[in-house]
Amino acid sequence: MVALGMLIGFKINDKTDAPLITKVPRDSHVSLGRVEEIMRFIEAKYVDSIDSEILVTEAINAMLGRLDPHSIYLPPSALQEENESMGGSFRGIGIESLMINDTLNIMTTVKNGPADKAGLMQFDQIVAIDDTIVAGVKKNFETIRTMLRKAGRNSVKIELKRNSQNLIKIVNISDVALHSADMGRMILDSVGLIKIENFSANTYKEFMETLEFLVEKKGMRHLVIDLRGNPGGYLPQATKILNQLFKEKDRLLMYTKGRASDVVTEYKSNGKTFFDIKKIFVLVDENSASGSEIIAGVLQDWDRAKIIGRRTYGKGLVQEQFDLSNGGAIRLTTARYYLASGRSIQRPYENYDVYYDEINLRYKNGSLFKQDTAKGVDRKTYKTMVEGRVVYDGHGIDPDVFVPADSSEYAGSYYLLAPKTKEFIYKKLKAGKLVDKDIKSEQSLNSLVDAFVQENKSEFNKYKIRTPKGRDSIQLKKDIQETFLYISSNGDRNSAFPVSDNNDKFIDAVKKQFKK
Repeated sequence: MVALGMLIGFKINDKTDAPLITKVPRDSHVSLGRVEEIMRFIEAKYVDSIDSEILVTEAINAMLGRLDPHSIYLPPSALQEENESMGGSFRGIGIESLMINDTLNIMTTVKNGPADKAGLMQFDQIVAIDDTIVAGVKKNFETIRTMLRKAGRNSVKIELKRNSQNLIKIVNISDVALHSADMGRMILDSVGLIKIENFSANTYKEFMETLEFLVEKKGMRHLVIDLRGNPGGYLPQATKILNQLFKEKDRLLMYTKGRASDVVTEYKSNGKTFFDIKKIFVLVDENSASGSEIIAGVLQDWDRAKIIGRRTYGKGLVQEQFDLSNGGAIRLTTARYYLASGRSIQRPYENYDVYYDEINLRYKNGSLFKQDTAKGVDRKTYKTMVEGRVVYDGHGIDPDVFVPADSSEYAGSYYLLAPKTKEFIYKKLKAGKLVDKDIKSEQSLNSLVDAFVQENKSEFNKYKIRTPKGRDSIQLKKDIQETFLYISSNGDRNSAFPVSDNNDKFIDAVKKQFKK
């Protein structure tokens, strides 16, 4: 998730006139013309055959690698997927799938999506696509997914196996919505929670729809914004949400500053709020980055919300996207952002190894389990705008209320095997060997954990990972419960909330605020 957060920039522009390698006048201080010249010599004279695209990609990555961790090159193959994830939709047939024993299994279907309308069902297996066999022939997941998207085509022929029956379906290929802020529920009589997973093109719209539902249908007066694990995204989506949380007009929320000190862009509140939100709480953790940190930091600077959780990731750089002539793009850091108090929350990145290993280092030095202000680091202090509370620059946003990490979340056994719970639960549901009551009692859950461990015994032995018991099995039990509810509801994203709230220290910390 952290790697994904590094790839997602703050804002995307429409520039399309930047070729991959530009020949410039000899008297220019820019040296890109030499790269093109060297490539021509290599292609014409080098003794062995070479892949020019690989060389160019490596050269670009080497150049960008001298800048900062968030200036990156996206080749054409990666750019489409990135643009889709940030654009709020993807082109496809609308299924969520699992590759099990060389066969693609449909785990969920998007309601009213192309696959659903064509009659594809949960637990179907995909045997062939356009008469090309894809089951049992060791085709990788990416290849099959590309076949299902069929660039330039409007439909795809799919052969399915349903139980012992083979079926042929013609499925349309279209844009399928990706949701980022449609999950919301009440956690107390007047307290509602909205989960924001990232800041894509539709996040503000979905946030407002969820907010309206909670206020007008559920009587919400106090808001919890859950930004745990949110890697960031489009800056305007975050600032639009912030505008709905301040009644005052022309409050400086944040500003960005480019290379020239006079290139400053300010973001101020517009005072046009639609709902009267009283208290606000923001949930963050070590994987909350960029746009998440803007929301948490601005609300903290103006004493508008209490921040609950753990110190955030620490990304305070703004990227712009420049399209290239080969169909790829670069995302180049063009500015830093600063909060209203004047602080930047960007971590130092002189040492890339340390930068990328930050969370592991925090695990080792205990910072995830005991509140710190970036352990062993000198940080400048600032004051919040209303109450004058001390806040810090660099190294992310420090919470007002600390919630320690559960050691089971960082146990080797959990991180190795947690992704396998989907396959484990899917197979049991498909075989009809798992029902609702099986995830409700402690005894049944313990039996499921034991069965899960037994099924993955070779993985435990291979990596010499201890068998999860006691505290180490808590997170695994929770994953099993949530996965069961998600798959059994055919992808209802709100279905796992009752389980999520149980034993959730973040939610408990919010509830304590209302008992004071």
